[in-house]
Amino acid sequence: MTELPKILLIDDEASEALLPEDCKALLLTPNDPHFNAKLPVMLETADLVLLDQNLALPSELSLTATDGASLVGHLRSWARNKSVKLPPLVIYTSEDEAFANELPKVGPAVPLAGSFVGQEARLAPALDVEWLILKGAENAYRDIRSIAMAFLDLRVAAENDKVSLGELNRYLRMPETAWSDIAIEHIMRARPPLSEPVTGGVEGARGTTPILRWLLQRIIPYSGLLLSDSYAAWALGIQLESLSALLEDESGSEWVNAVKQSTYEGPAFELSSRRWWAAGIDYAAWNLRQECDKAGSLEEALKKLTAGKVQALESDEFVVVVDLDFKEQGLALLEDAMQIHPPGWPSEANEPWMLQELLAKEPLAQTMLDSADRASFK
Repeated sequence: MTELPKILLIDDEASEALLPEDCKALLLTPNDPHFNAKLPVMLETADLVLLDQNLALPSELSLTATDGASLVGHLRSWARNKSVKLPPLVIYTSEDEAFANELPKVGPAVPLAGSFVGQEARLAPALDVEWLILKGAENAYRDIRSIAMAFLDLRVAAENDKVSLGELNRYLRMPETAWSDIAIEHIMRARPPLSEPVTGGVEGARGTTPILRWLLQRIIPYSGLLLSDSYAAWALGIQLESLSALLEDESGSEWVNAVKQSTYEGPAFELSSRRWWAAGIDYAAWNLRQECDKAGSLEEALKKLTAGKVQALESDEFVVVVDLDFKEQGLALLEDAMQIHPPGWPSEANEPWMLQELLAKEPLAQTMLDSADRASFK
């Protein structure tokens, strides 16, 4: 039987109704007279801490916390002083624009100016939390359980407060295939915060949580180690709509099955749209090119390897483009786009492209271009 994750909810109206049913609820209100005694005990066993942003705390300038976000700093400080390993901290709020004036860690230094939903990976590092969840959102319970289970699984995989490369590989549930060694190299290139074996220095106070933060904030949201549908289609040279046809293909083709095996089904996969192991897609793309050389064209190779419903891109001159919030908008012709370099963008991820039409309208977006490209808009 799968162990139920333990979730600590700190809320003025802490209630099991605010949590998924398939979890063990730990409830605490800030006005509890025994708050200071209960909190350390609960933190020892919790797999996730949910902090309500709008806590009924004094709002005057003082040395005490005034809301959920400020309570994070107090928890971090206390953990450092006591050498306590905190579980993931997640802000759980009913106000989607609670942080509209906050500066995200990725992109130009301008306020978020809207809802944090869909922007969690950009905003969470600025608030020093692992994630944010909107109360009442359609997928709120699913996301809570996904993060809690991801940390519970991480604790089991690590067996202690340190994570080795081998433990990380098993934790990510990487398939054992012909491209596994390549994937391991990709994982190392993605610079995970491994803590075992210890090479010296003082052990930090965050335990295994940095691995989960790395996964949530740098790996799943940005195409690099894992690819989005747009990048997977681009790498394979097929139309974006054909990915679904490929997954539905029951022809039994060895190549089709290899592509299917590249889907990421590891921890916290539910927090994002579908992701693919880049090593698996690259390997499938290489095999497709080999078949293409034999068949004479990509179209003929796809007919041979699939059930015939997969369509090739009309050209290899496509790139994946994003909007002003860095959300992928599909594929566009290379001649219609320019590569941008957003501040804070993970160095291990693919740098994005943006349509020239959009760049022409947005001077702030132009600041993310190379100087030579910026000159074309003067």
